[in-house]
Amino acid sequence: FKIQTGDRFRTAIGCMGNNLGCSVVFQLNYRADGGSVQNLGTWTEVYDKSINKIDIDLSPLAGKSVEFILTVYNNGNSVDDNAFWLLPRVMR
Repeated sequence: FKIQTGDRFRTAIGCMGNNLGCSVVFQLNYRADGGSVQNLGTWTEVYDKSINKIDIDLSPLAGKSVEFILTVYNNGNSVDDNAFWLLPRVMR
């Protein structure tokens, strides 16, 4: 995806409802112009009945072709680790 000045990566993350033992780590990485993988952000989420909104300015990557890598890891025991990325997108 070719990034332009002013582009923003937006999403919401969280644990699915009634998964009381949910504890996960979300990681947003990218690869620009075929280079090495770089990190844009890491967030730890537990089940707390809330959603964490993510809004990242991508302007420093303007002019580059970027591949996004969205990952979720368990944070210990994987029981109840049902998590989501809600509508991940680049906004212009």
